[in-house]
Amino acid sequence: MQAASGFVPYDMERYRLELDAEEQQQRMRSLLAEAKGQPITLVYGAKDEEYNQAIVLRDVLSDLSEESNR
Repeated sequence: MQAASGFVPYDMERYRLELDAEEQQQRMRSLLAEAKGQPITLVYGAKDEEYNQAIVLRDVLSDLSEESNR
């Protein structure tokens, strides 16, 4: 299935794997620490609201935030 943006679910999984790299994980943890629980706004230019990198990033940041609150 191809989304209107050209970003497909396979690409979402591949991007998630890129974000699993330790360097990326540390960057996201730093971002969450600096936000101190405040909302983080993700801006994206994709036309498709369901399949885009911001959705993947949102989910990964949410998972990291939940892990740090345990």
